[in-house]
Amino acid sequence: MSNALKTVLFALLLMLTGFSVENPKAKTDESSLKTKPAKDVKNAELVRKYSSILEFTLFKEAKVTWYGPGFHGRKSASGAIYDQEKLTCAHRSLPFGTLLRVTNKSNGKSVIVKVTDRGPVGRSLELDLSKAAARELDMLYAGVARVTIEKVKVNGFNTPILTVF
Repeated sequence: MSNALKTVLFALLLMLTGFSVENPKAKTDESSLKTKPAKDVKNAELVRKYSSILEFTLFKEAKVTWYGPGFHGRKSASGAIYDQEKLTCAHRSLPFGTLLRVTNKSNGKSVIVKVTDRGPVGRSLELDLSKAAARELDMLYAGVARVTIEKVKVNGFNTPILTVF
């Protein structure tokens, strides 16, 4: 694979990781796209258009929670400053930079997050999601959700993304 193609794929990955992702198995009401803000519709269209370069591998089904206000602005285990409004998560052992697609089993909503911290403390929980990720999954008020977690690869690349977005 040429360096130019690798660079384009890497740039595309960086663009896509900031967008929430719709679960292709969940039913989509196309009429609801007309009432959503234009930015949300554009992001969903980009994800659908470029989803063929993304590969998803089932990691596990588990319970997750979210964290934010008490840690916002502090240094995370990866060295990055934690921002509760970015799509990130904490996991006990996955390499920093690993991309995960998290799908809420109760409503089918999905989001792609990047591992930037260590946690959660509770052994019955698999991930601590950022507040922004919890909002995308519609689990802010519940606090805990049952989810499907999938590892994300871009066209066969399996190396973690080490940049902080």
